[in-house]
Amino acid sequence: MSTKAGLDQYLPLSMVRARLAERFTLDDIDYQTGGPARYVRVAETGGRLGFITPLTHNFCESCNRVRLTCTGTLYMCLGQEDAADLRAPLRASESNDLVNAAIDAAILRKPKGHDFIIDRRARRPAGVAPHERDRRLVFREAVLQKVPHGGEPDARSVRPNQTMPGHISRRALIGAALTTISCGAFAQPREVWKTYFNSRFGTSIEYPARFKPGRPPDNDDGLSFAADDGAELAVWGSFNALEHDVAGLEAFLRENPKEGETITYRAAGRNWLVLSGTRKDQVFYARHLFSHKGEVVNAFQISYPAALASAYGPIVARLAKSLHAGRGYQTTGAP
Repeated sequence: MSTKAGLDQYLPLSMVRARLAERFTLDDIDYQTGGPARYVRVAETGGRLGFITPLTHNFCESCNRVRLTCTGTLYMCLGQEDAADLRAPLRASESNDLVNAAIDAAILRKPKGHDFIIDRRARRPAGVAPHERDRRLVFREAVLQKVPHGGEPDARSVRPNQTMPGHISRRALIGAALTTISCGAFAQPREVWKTYFNSRFGTSIEYPARFKPGRPPDNDDGLSFAADDGAELAVWGSFNALEHDVAGLEAFLRENPKEGETITYRAAGRNWLVLSGTRKDQVFYARHLFSHKGEVVNAFQISYPAALASAYGPIVARLAKSLHAGRGYQTTGAP
């Protein structure tokens, strides 16, 4: 994925979710299966939809699994080449001391994440350098039984949330408790949202509090926001001075792109237009909403680093859903 061709052959989750949000209402839910999928409820159908994004969203922070093969090889991460041989220490002694020590040493080498994440700025996978890897303690709940000489250990995936038969040691129970506590202690806080209202045109939108407002323009037509992660948001209203309809506005925007801009997606309705794509190492999404009999255009545009595409998917969907036209001091009548 570090080649230019690879970088150009993937679709960010934010675009997929934004397209779905044009037709369906997607509500985030806390449903979990123990896997990496993040789920939403589709209001129109009542069903669940899961998003898995190994490239643009690093879910490795919540990974609590290692893989034990039928040959006694323990893989700490399937996205890395590092592994530990457990067969040799298992056969070398009747005691479990050697194999326990081998497992402990392997778990301490469990990397912070794989190297599959896209980093367009560096034109390479955004992995973590070996010296920066976090040594994470993972609960070893599989109780290894002595395998007869010449035999092979069973293949199994070691999962901390899986109930295993047989004897569970005190050490395993303590490990389970510590794992449960640490997972809860580092839970991410819920996103806080605010509402912006433009008093001139009546344009309103909900936006994440991570975006800090800039200086209001002298003509009071909107406001720009910026986040610490490099994302930017602009919300504005304007008179439709060129008397565009939806098709005319799209043609104008395509004929006057910003530097480095490539439009990869469009959607439109009777009174709205969405254009999205890439701009250098950023993903952008813009929505335009006509109101007041076509005399006013309400709009927002968000751009963010491509590496954060999956994290911004739900944000883009909510922004798009919350953009509304209203009454301002320079607009007359209902929107």
